[in-house]
Amino acid sequence: PVNAFDYQILLALNQLADWSPLLTTVVVGIYGDMLKSAIIVALIWWAWFANEGSARQLEARQRIAACLVASLVCIVAIRLCAVALPFRVRPIANPSLGLPFPIVVGSWGNWSAFPSDNAVLFSMLATCLFFISRPLGLIAALDVALLICFPRVFVGVHHPSDVIVGALIGVWLGW
Repeated sequence: PVNAFDYQILLALNQLADWSPLLTTVVVGIYGDMLKSAIIVALIWWAWFANEGSARQLEARQRIAACLVASLVCIVAIRLCAVALPFRVRPIANPSLGLPFPIVVGSWGNWSAFPSDNAVLFSMLATCLFFISRPLGLIAALDVALLICFPRVFVGVHHPSDVIVGALIGVWLGW
């Protein structure tokens, strides 16, 4: 069973998708495009080369290196959590919701939805960027919220609570 919080948001997004086919097309395109991940990579790349030759650059590079190592640990930890926690069916693979979603279930449909590994990883990277540069961190946070997490809920790959908890875990790990 899906909790009322998740269901109400999924229902509202489903109605929004019915109301605006253009928005649906855009969000499905964003969901399927790897450009959203490239934004975070570009921000990390920029932070790596900013302030060339300064002590600030050395500190930024040390933080980026630690962040990249932490991202590997993060991926392993979140996959272990997904296996250890009770299985949660993805909204798109749950016919009892009675909601049509704009994409079809992929081969990952038998993976647990909770927590969202994308939300964990990219929120952790955005948090790391925030400690290097607040403007870069804010841009990364907007990328995570609008281009990574929101589309995953909109298309039914995750419940809202999957991405909220995933993002909180990611921020905590990045901290």
